[in-house]
Amino acid sequence: YIADNNIPDGQIFPPGAEFVKSWAMRNDGSSPWPDTTELVFVAGDRLQVDGAHGDRFKVGSVYPGETVDVWTGEMKAPELPGKYISYWRLSDGFGNRFGHSIWV
Repeated sequence: YIADNNIPDGQIFPPGAEFVKSWAMRNDGSSPWPDTTELVFVAGDRLQVDGAHGDRFKVGSVYPGETVDVWTGEMKAPELPGKYISYWRLSDGFGNRFGHSIWV
């Protein structure tokens, strides 16, 4: 993780607002991330749009030292006021997660 590209921590949305979250991330390892790399939902609030199954998003191959923007699909703030957090991690596409959790 390098930085939030948009939507800083603590962002307040009106109920039902739709948004897309993006982070800048770098492969700090010694081998490329596989072409099957995905961003996957791991915990917290799903923030899905109308029951969609937006719990994984393609990232693709990233070479060592390379920086990429990682995006979710469309997300939606809940209708009820409160504090909501959605946690995500990178996965090799075969269920093996790596890196630290990131959140919105």
